[in-house]
Amino acid sequence: MQNQPTQKISAAPAFNAAALSDSDRLLAFHNAAQAGDIAVMTTLREDGFNVDTPDSMGHTALMLAVMEGQKEAVAQLLAWKADPNAKSPLLVTALSYAIAVQGAMQSDCDIARMLLDAGADPDFKVDGDATALMLAASSGDVAMIELVAAYKPKPNLRDAGGNTAMMLATMNGRVAAMEAVKAAGGSIFTPDNDGASPIHRAAQNGQQAAFGWLAGQGARLDAQDGEGKSVAAHAALGDNARALEELAARKADLDAPDKKGMTPLMHTAVQGGAKAAAALLKAEASLTATDALGRTARDIALMEGNPAIAALIDAEATARLKKEVAKDVSRIDGGMSHDVKVGKPLRLMKMRKP
Repeated sequence: MQNQPTQKISAAPAFNAAALSDSDRLLAFHNAAQAGDIAVMTTLREDGFNVDTPDSMGHTALMLAVMEGQKEAVAQLLAWKADPNAKSPLLVTALSYAIAVQGAMQSDCDIARMLLDAGADPDFKVDGDATALMLAASSGDVAMIELVAAYKPKPNLRDAGGNTAMMLATMNGRVAAMEAVKAAGGSIFTPDNDGASPIHRAAQNGQQAAFGWLAGQGARLDAQDGEGKSVAAHAALGDNARALEELAARKADLDAPDKKGMTPLMHTAVQGGAKAAAALLKAEASLTATDALGRTARDIALMEGNPAIAALIDAEATARLKKEVAKDVSRIDGGMSHDVKVGKPLRLMKMRKP
């Protein structure tokens, strides 16, 4: 989140508050909050200033003190009953700033704790979108996740895209944050608006550590998103060979078609993902499966202008044919019988046409 704090002006420790205009009183109080000047804040409040009065951008003194990391000013404002759930026009609260700004500065969680103790809502959505837990999970701030979790938030709320705190941590590859969110009650199964679960996104985004962790936690490897795409299909779309290798090792179905009949190999044919295609071919993905239009992966590769993928498929088809021929030869050789006495091989005679 971006913020533009009120422009600061110098304020003397002692001044006649009553002589100031309303706009100057507001500016002086907000500047004092940013600077942590409790004396000036006290003088203005005793003269009747409302501590929750926002500036032209909708920022209250509490928000500004939080942005600047002024712990004493935050504590004093809360003691004066400043509203911890006051919202700016952009629907941002002091707690949102504490997590986003202080978290980015890698400072402690003291300010967020003070706000939560004062009744800040951990489930309030910034701009109608991200909760405190989501913000902390997205940035990978484990300490902040654990702090917010202590105030019993709803761990599986979703943002506008349907993303939960677990999903946001996953997409950023924050495994420690994923563990903390799970400990807070976050689900590894909750899908986004497209029906994709965290393991789908980890596979497609190449977040291998997150993918491995989710698989180890029991994420469904056969799960399909809203379009019927499997985890393997998402890995193919992201050209993620390592995920496909792990899926193969775990005996996942690498030929599962989506609602349009598209297999993971066909998705590599569309995207031109050579690494994923090679991994699928090595795992013996089907070369003859057809989509709803009757096209094979090779057909699609040529239609989409990806001849390199078609060449990989051709090479694999040739290699598989050679293996089949070798098996046939082995079966023929295995059809030999031997004269027990002399030990000479006698080939089975083929029937000749008369």
